[in-house]
Amino acid sequence: TDDRGLGVLHSDLLVDLCVLMLAHVELHEEFAFLDPRPLLDEEEIRREGSPAGRLAGIIAPHIDLHRGGPLFAKAYARLRGEVPPRTVLIFGTAHFGEGGAYILSPKDFETPLGRAEADRVFCETLLSACGEDLTSGELAHRSEHSIEFQVLFLQHLLPKGSFTMIPILCGSLLEGLSKDTRRAYIEKALKLKSQIKGAM
Repeated sequence: TDDRGLGVLHSDLLVDLCVLMLAHVELHEEFAFLDPRPLLDEEEIRREGSPAGRLAGIIAPHIDLHRGGPLFAKAYARLRGEVPPRTVLIFGTAHFGEGGAYILSPKDFETPLGRAEADRVFCETLLSACGEDLTSGELAHRSEHSIEFQVLFLQHLLPKGSFTMIPILCGSLLEGLSKDTRRAYIEKALKLKSQIKGAM
């Protein structure tokens, strides 16, 4: 890919998210039978490592800075020394609203640091490639903060007006998840991955 792919959440991560989702379900089922709750492994929690190689994506929290500050700093420190991305794909948690597993908004975001522009061409390409309307639940973006947090950090760290974004909220994949529907969720994520790759 060209430099549009730098700094963009790597589409292969969608597959990893499905694996993570299934692992979460398995952990939930396993934990239900544990009594008492096992001791946490503090060494594992504190273990730190810095991934090597080209930056393909950042996983950052969307919690208040008082509690999440060190995690924000560690996540966004990875942008140092990287070629600034031209397009950033931002996945955020949809805390409210109904709109399916993925909710796209092709709108620019106004923040205290100015306007962050959406990549409308990319959004239109993605929408035309999808078999469903990813904007049907777009109202969820109106009061959602999870993407806005990331936009603020990107605006602070990157040159003004140097990037466009594709904001996608993710609904709950685990709600009502049964063994019969796991494959459907994985197939949906794989389809979106393919459509994102095609739009790039």
